[in-house]
Amino acid sequence: ADVQTTGCGALVAVAEIDGQDKLIVKAQGIPVIIQAMRNHLESQEIQAMGCRALHWLNNEDSRNLISSAGGVDIILTAMRRHKESVKVQNRGCAVLSSLAVDDIDTEKIVGGGGIDVILAAMKTFKEDSEVQNEGCGALWNLASGGCEQLIVSAGGIQIVLAALRQHPKQSDVAESGCGALANLAGSPATQATITAAGGVQLVVGALLNHISNLEVQLQGLEVLEHLASQEGNKKLLVTIGGQDLVHATVRTHSDNSEIQETGQRLLLLLGST
Repeated sequence: ADVQTTGCGALVAVAEIDGQDKLIVKAQGIPVIIQAMRNHLESQEIQAMGCRALHWLNNEDSRNLISSAGGVDIILTAMRRHKESVKVQNRGCAVLSSLAVDDIDTEKIVGGGGIDVILAAMKTFKEDSEVQNEGCGALWNLASGGCEQLIVSAGGIQIVLAALRQHPKQSDVAESGCGALANLAGSPATQATITAAGGVQLVVGALLNHISNLEVQLQGLEVLEHLASQEGNKKLLVTIGGQDLVHATVRTHSDNSEIQETGQRLLLLLGST
């Protein structure tokens, strides 16, 4: 195990150097890492390092190699076996997030119970902003792959909102949390769930706290545009200063066409131009 730990650590160090990840992939490093994880399932250190290495090695060219070597299964196994390890949960969520941009890997993650694994990690480590960020990011990508209802049914909306509530000053949590909500807020039922759990106020809070952060503003405005399709939410947004907030965002990011377009649509919904 010591040799495997040292070896995985060395691969992580090399993979984090710009351009070196391709050399590891070319040298068949991905199946070697996955086999090391499979051979040492009880080692938290090897599982954490393995997940971290796979995260760094994952890209459009290598994604199929991770998938075909059983990467999704071994990551989920590591997270189930080491529920108490913040490193395993953080790095596991990170690599699942990066894999979930692919439809085939999304199917494997969902089929392997990955949504419940991600939500369990977020529940266990509520105070760890990195776990919350990576977990929200994974849900964000999974929701864009057609898994919205599965996430909602498993309590995902409440857990994402809890992350925003727990980490209001963390811009990465604000971005990934709002991104996940934007992909989950497409139906009246989920909009009602978000509203009932205080989601309108939390998203407005994220936008106010991170007014200069373009990505937070893009995702947050998209959430509010979905929510403002409900009459009650329109009134709530007007009451809590939603129009002034949108005007501020539009002014702050005057050079971004997407902000301008989304902002104008939202202002029209709220009865202001």
